[in-house]
Amino acid sequence: MKMCFWNCAKAYNQADFGAALSDLREVDHKAAGAFLACNPTLFCRAFISTRSKTDVVVNNMAETFYAYIIEARYKHLLYMLEDIRTSIMTRLVSKKAEMEKLTVTVCPRVQARLEEAKKKSVEYSIFSSTTTLFQVKQGIDEVNVDLVARTCTCKRWDLTGIPYSHAVAAIFEIHGQPEDYVDDMYKKEAFLGAIMVQLPPCPSQRHWPKVEMTSTAHNKRRCPDKDRVVEPPAKRGRGRPRSINSQREEVATTSTQPHHALTAQPTRIRRGGRMIMAGRGTTRGRGAGRGTTRRRGSGRGRVNSSTYSLPSVFSIL
Repeated sequence: MKMCFWNCAKAYNQADFGAALSDLREVDHKAAGAFLACNPTLFCRAFISTRSKTDVVVNNMAETFYAYIIEARYKHLLYMLEDIRTSIMTRLVSKKAEMEKLTVTVCPRVQARLEEAKKKSVEYSIFSSTTTLFQVKQGIDEVNVDLVARTCTCKRWDLTGIPYSHAVAAIFEIHGQPEDYVDDMYKKEAFLGAIMVQLPPCPSQRHWPKVEMTSTAHNKRRCPDKDRVVEPPAKRGRGRPRSINSQREEVATTSTQPHHALTAQPTRIRRGGRMIMAGRGTTRGRGAGRGTTRRRGSGRGRVNSSTYSLPSVFSIL
């Protein structure tokens, strides 16, 4: 199943991806379902954007850098950063000198991949459609190669920017050089331009300039403002704002009545928490008109809300 997984992850096109997924289903149907549940479009080559010009689907580049700074990672923060800076500073100089000595057009590792593609290109049959568009055949498999758009049906050239054996065979058909069709990011000039950055040397702490500190006693424990409370900005309440009259009534109520008179009398609170002022607010019973309560045997009289008994209040709420 491990090999089936890597075949799915490293497939360059949809056809190869489907074939590898079918092989995985034959080995274990549940494993194939678990593989699809992980959203293969995020880590399989068949779904990577062709703008990236890379076919890397693992984190080997990060692991290589971690191994390069393995000794510095266990030091104190300041010394760790200094060791990393020194290593990168010297590495830039050595890589630049090494690349300037080479006479190749593209980077050495890219040139090695081109040499492998050149050896494999002799296995294909070439059918020309135009001087730049070809049909390349190997056995029962056929792909199209466009030298102007620099694309191939297998998608390897599209994804990496490096001509694969299909494209190399088409390039040899017009007596061209595969190195001329490599993406510019893999050229020698691009590599030298990327490492032209120079890191300046830095002396040890012993030679650093002395600076007069203006607040040497200022720290977290002795900060004069450590007990000062910073009030957060007021948040706007949800819902529609209340009317001006209701706000005035609330202000007048809170200013004339004590706190316990507003919170300890459940008979004075309507639904929603609004207060019922004594002598003014009334509650509507079933079948009664606005502002009145109808009882059996009584007329349409107005009843003060402050005279309600406790059971009648609970039945209303």
